[in-house]
Amino acid sequence: MKCIFAFSFWISMLNLSSSFQSAEGRSRLIGSDDPIIVAPGTDVILPCRLEFEMDLVNKTIEWSRVGGKTESAKRQSWNTYVFLYRRGVKLTAMMTPSYLQRTSLIDDGLSRGDMSLKITNVTFEDNGTYECSIPRRQQRAKVQLVVSPNVPTTSTRKPLQSTSLPDIYRRKENLQKVGQSFVPVITFLGFFLALFLLLIINR
Repeated sequence: MKCIFAFSFWISMLNLSSSFQSAEGRSRLIGSDDPIIVAPGTDVILPCRLEFEMDLVNKTIEWSRVGGKTESAKRQSWNTYVFLYRRGVKLTAMMTPSYLQRTSLIDDGLSRGDMSLKITNVTFEDNGTYECSIPRRQQRAKVQLVVSPNVPTTSTRKPLQSTSLPDIYRRKENLQKVGQSFVPVITFLGFFLALFLLLIINR
């Protein structure tokens, strides 16, 4: 009975530490609720990132236009993606020709869970809704791009507010980082507390 109590305590500590680690698995993909409005001929960044930081360097990242070909059609044809990245390689053969030389991801962004897309020299043809996705995680997010001649050219050179997370998500991200840093400490202390309880109980 005494051993069962100590063992149950150890299991509880392990469950506590795993709860911190599982936060990464629940991290959702965030795009932008507001449309991104830019002037033609300028550069734009379409925001898309995970709620919590996660290394996406070895993942598959897809950007496509909403209203284009269906998923099954994409797999059976070429030139369907705005941007396609797989395990460190940009797959240009499956990208729409007009985006080949104009799209890229943010430098070092994937290592932080940021898969925002940069489009240079935007035109009126770029108007529409874009979708970023991580196929393996079955997660998607949408961003609407509006190209308007009424927007001052200089405004698109400034950092877009929509690329940053709302304060509530930033606080959750910081809490998750703190929680992960305590995982090995909780596991270590849990083991010795269980051992200490066994010694006390067996006296």
